[in-house]
Amino acid sequence: TANAWEPEWLEGSKSCPPDSAAIAGYPSGERAEWRSQKNKIFPADKFFQDVPTGGAPYTNYRTIGQRNAVRAAVSMPEDGTLLAILPTGSGKTQIAEALAWQCQSLTTKKTVLLIVPTVALAFDLESRFRQNYSQKLKGLKGPLEKEWAWTGNMEEEHREFLAKALQSGMIPLLVTSPESLTTNSKLSNALRDAVSAGTLGALVIDEAHLYTQWGRDFRPQYREVGRLRKNLLDSVQGPDNAFKTVCMSATMGSTEILDLYSEFAQPDKTSFVVDNFFRPEPDIWIGSEATHEKREEWVLEAINHLPRPLFLYVSYKKDTSKWFNLLKEQGYERLAVVDGNTDNQERKSVLERLKLQTERGVD
Repeated sequence: TANAWEPEWLEGSKSCPPDSAAIAGYPSGERAEWRSQKNKIFPADKFFQDVPTGGAPYTNYRTIGQRNAVRAAVSMPEDGTLLAILPTGSGKTQIAEALAWQCQSLTTKKTVLLIVPTVALAFDLESRFRQNYSQKLKGLKGPLEKEWAWTGNMEEEHREFLAKALQSGMIPLLVTSPESLTTNSKLSNALRDAVSAGTLGALVIDEAHLYTQWGRDFRPQYREVGRLRKNLLDSVQGPDNAFKTVCMSATMGSTEILDLYSEFAQPDKTSFVVDNFFRPEPDIWIGSEATHEKREEWVLEAINHLPRPLFLYVSYKKDTSKWFNLLKEQGYERLAVVDGNTDNQERKSVLERLKLQTERGVD
């Protein structure tokens, strides 16, 4: 066996070497504390067992927090709001899935609109959703023809398909970004038409803390989502046209909660589900060095030692090509770059290759 990597320049690494942190002392390398509590079982409600999964049904809830959040989502008033704070990995996405299944079980089918922060996440989720519904919707003309993600550089034919699908409630879930929702008139108009027709079931904001943390300066379109929602609610003519609102996150502090409450709460129709616990597994190491050459040397050393797959984040888009070429020169071959210039097809390709490598194990 190899000794743990302990760089002299990395502060705090002596107490827990960076390459040892990946297992964090939990069984089979699992990091979230609740995963090791295998003896606790929370049997799934009948409606949750019926949610399409593409495989074995949900026989249990992952945590009591997930159970409470899912129950709150499906039972709250049609124009109600849910703020759900659940630990990473405890199944927040199933809140949206349960809502979507509920909406698809109605006489007038409705679509759940899920807002996510990145295009890569949008593609990952929509692929999972379509796979889950592949048997339920098999034989129906239309729903499975195209991806359920509305992104910036889609073809016009795809936009038309998704706009009509939203207006008719033909697809259970539509995944998009704050930018697409608030700056693309075809999508926002389709959303208004869906509210008028009573085919919008819920507006779900994933990673909702970003509404506060990014919305004021970095990505102001997040704040526009709140204004658009208010306008849509003001246009609702009756209970059949109302839609639910869900804000969910794993990292919501008091500032974010107060902000989201002030923006999205409905008087006497707002629920909170909070299942926080102290998570000891995240670790941050910082190495300070003034010279560019030394920092580059340290990054290369880290890449040579840390477990795979590995992500290298850079501050500027121009640095992605520099590091790609540098790592190629070092002999690395399985590399991919995702930045603002990466088109949708390449993003999807990178995501699929990453999944494949993770499943098979990576050198």
